[in-house]
Amino acid sequence: SNQSLANVVVNPLPVLTLTDSEVCSGSGIQLSAAPAGGTWSGGYVSSTGTFNASGLAAGIYPVQYSFSDQNGCSATGNSNIRVFSDQIIPLLTASAAICEGEDAHFQLSGIPGALITYSINGSQPVQLILNAAGTAEVIVTGASIDQQLLISQVESGPCIKAIVVQATVPVKLKQEVR
Repeated sequence: SNQSLANVVVNPLPVLTLTDSEVCSGSGIQLSAAPAGGTWSGGYVSSTGTFNASGLAAGIYPVQYSFSDQNGCSATGNSNIRVFSDQIIPLLTASAAICEGEDAHFQLSGIPGALITYSINGSQPVQLILNAAGTAEVIVTGASIDQQLLISQVESGPCIKAIVVQATVPVKLKQEVR
């Protein structure tokens, strides 16, 4: 009987490490994966991993990464790029004029979960997060002078904008009776 022996080497497939990413529409992001040296594919991504979100609507955009090792073994992985809208400037409205000692009310509306930095009458800036409906209310109790709310920054996901949005609630002073 004729027999032949052969050694067969089975090489493992490459193990890929990819992470999902976030980007603000109108900008771009460099994607990364391990091991390096593979090729990216999918909509809005270059083969080297530059994802261009210019003109994209908010949403999830899938991409793929393929890698072949020195043994000719290949693996492909998937990742999602979450694009956030860059149209994040909130609306701000103020209550009508109030009398001295009454409460001043400000309503904010915008993207749910947005982080808003604001100040009242030039005070130290504070932050609030818009609720699931994209709204919030700021109340200044017992106002004795006009109340001005100034929004200086808004942040939603990776999108951060320095802005100036302001509204004022006029306070009518009580007249002294003699």
